Parts: sequence; structure tokens; C-alpha cells
Amino acid sequence: MKSVSKKDSLFEASRSLPEQHEGYLKMNQEQELVAQPIIEEDEVNKFNRIIYDSVHRDYAVTVRSWVPVSIRPDLGEIKSVWGRIKRIDATNQQIKIVNDEGTEWIDMNRIVAIWKNSIEG
Repeated sequence: MKSVSKKDSLFEASRSLPEQHEGYLKMNQEQELVAQPIIEEDEVNKFNRIIYDSVHRDYAVTVRSWVPVSIRPDLGEIKSVWGRIKRIDATNQQIKIVNDEGTEWIDMNRIVAIWKNSIEG
């Protein structure tokens, strides 16, 4: 039986078909996906207070939210965005967050964490 060195393994791996490489990337991405976390009611109330305060006191926050992915809608990624909450859309259950990079609408039912930024620039 012939032993294969790490160098040979890397060389062979680099010669894989594009479909194999694509499948490998998809598998890695799926391993990093999570089901939507269940947030307790007291945490949701805390999130709502921070959201309200951010709008009315105009301070920056960091929001972490669960975002579903197209390859597996039951799974998603946890994304983070920072900025000032400028609007609450109660009808669609969304918040509008604005920062130097642009504007983003976040589904309030997908927020998994939110906190006031301690240092604002």
C-alpha cells in the first residue's frame, strides 16, 4: 500500500472537478447553517425596549438576526448589522436600521440579539 503525503493530497485536491469543488463548498456552507433560534418572551420584551429607545433617543445599536438561505429555507445564518434604528414598521414587523454603509430592513421576528453600542463615532 502506497502512502500519500499531504503535499500529494493537496495536489490531487486542487485537480478536482468544478462540480466536486462546488459540492464541497455547499457542504461546508450547510454545516455552518443553524435553525432559527427560539427567543423567550422576556428577551423579546428586552429587544423591544432597546428598539424603542434607539428610535427615540437616537443611539446606535448592533442587531444580530437569523436570515434563511435559499438552499435550505429551514436553516439560516446569523448576520450582524449596526446603526441607528430610524423606523419601526409595526404592520410588517420590521425595523429600518441606517449606518454609514446604507439602509437595511430587518424582520423583528428574526432578531436573536440586540444591544446598545457603547462607543459611537
